[in-house]
Amino acid sequence: EALPLPGSLSIRHLELGRFALRDWQAPAASDDPRPRFEFSDLSLRASSDGRRHHVEALSVQLPFGAATLEALFDGGQSPFPLSAHGTLTGEHEARDFAIRFEATGDLHELALQVDAEGAGLQGEAEAVTAPFEVIPLRSLRVSVGEIDPSVFHEAAPRAALTASAELVPESTERWVLSGPIRIVNRLPETIDREGLPFSSIDARVRWSAEATRIDELAVRFAGEGSLDGQLEWWPDPVGESFGRLAALLDLAGLDPRTIDSRLPSTTVSGRIEATGDELRQDGRVELTVDEARIVAEGSPAQLIARYS
Repeated sequence: EALPLPGSLSIRHLELGRFALRDWQAPAASDDPRPRFEFSDLSLRASSDGRRHHVEALSVQLPFGAATLEALFDGGQSPFPLSAHGTLTGEHEARDFAIRFEATGDLHELALQVDAEGAGLQGEAEAVTAPFEVIPLRSLRVSVGEIDPSVFHEAAPRAALTASAELVPESTERWVLSGPIRIVNRLPETIDREGLPFSSIDARVRWSAEATRIDELAVRFAGEGSLDGQLEWWPDPVGESFGRLAALLDLAGLDPRTIDSRLPSTTVSGRIEATGDELRQDGRVELTVDEARIVAEGSPAQLIARYS
């Protein structure tokens, strides 16, 4: 198999001022007048000897930023080696961003490296893809940070978060991704001081369109104290409600003052089991608070509690 051109080609300089794709029929006065897709200020230099196709320089203004690309493709024989690199720069919600990418491999397996920065944070992603498979992703690694949520919304808590995830598909026929995730908070602080009280969160995630499951959840708080367990969420298939959530959580040696400094200092351990959706919630809580034992079960409307 081959993907050659019938002859050689050289484009020394090509410019296009503006391109807009619109509906074939004239829209009604109430319809959105914007085109379905558009770009402007395209500049291209390219060449091909019939087998090796080289985009030497491409620049274009897209609705979401300015893009550049250089690519080399060998169409002489399968699996068709390919390499490319480019950039995308622009502004979103008054914040500048810059994205750089590099692709190496072939049309059977392509490795992508993406680096992004903007709004005072940085991130990177590495993916191995299989462009023509039913599930075109073979692995994904993402890392982002540091992130201060309060930079993006004045009501959000202050923190210094870094996050990472390594996901792989479990199936070649349907989208199911799984793997470890980790979030580190360099500056943990109590809620009443507008912070986030945890120092780290580790877990294994399994995502599909039908459900998201979090196993081996391990939350560590400033000082001592931990929360471990598992969560599972089933979204509403029609998107009209939150869906259904189930939790099994174990607390160990947690001082409530590490969550909110207005709370009394004590030591809390125990287990929390809960399930629910928007209409009904049920649960069972078994806690030891210093020397006291508390057991509560039922729903918010009908809760039975015992103390000893």
